[in-house]
Amino acid sequence: VPEELLSSPPSSPRASAQEDTAEQEIEQQTEQQIGQQIEQQIEQQMEEEIEEEIEEEKVLESFLRQLEGDAELQRALAEAADAAAVALLAQAAGHPLREVDLWLASGLEPQHLAQPQPPVVAPGEAALLAFLHQAQADAALLEVLAEAADAAAVAAIARGAGYSISPADLWAASGAEPEELVVPLLVIEA
Repeated sequence: VPEELLSSPPSSPRASAQEDTAEQEIEQQTEQQIGQQIEQQIEQQMEEEIEEEIEEEKVLESFLRQLEGDAELQRALAEAADAAAVALLAQAAGHPLREVDLWLASGLEPQHLAQPQPPVVAPGEAALLAFLHQAQADAALLEVLAEAADAAAVAAIARGAGYSISPADLWAASGAEPEELVVPLLVIEA
């Protein structure tokens, strides 16, 4: 095989310029595609955030509608110490509101979110109110509570449902002496 066939022919300056131009066009197209993909991702993320905000507003509106017709929930809400307690009440009523959702709906600036609000009621009381509201809406939970032997058993059931409630919280809420506390009376009176 002759050597001249094995070696590559020298490229002309015109061919080299065409190759450079083609490479630049490919790079520009790639950059444009990447830019378009990033723009699409940003748009999609913004749409998802807007949909999430709309859903959060619907949940809040649903809770407020229920609140209008529920005197017991209104009383519990009036005794709620802060946004966290209100969120617990809303969750117990079947509305997945978070504390931050309530803060944002209030229109306060974000720096206010980190400032704790002074408690009006003990945390155990707010948890107890939320738990009682959930119990009234859940027949199976009411049956379990009806079979509880004492305040310690009720507190254990509440902890199992995700509420931080102690027997002392139950005694304080009932106004009865510990030996007088009867679970069915507590559920009916709440």
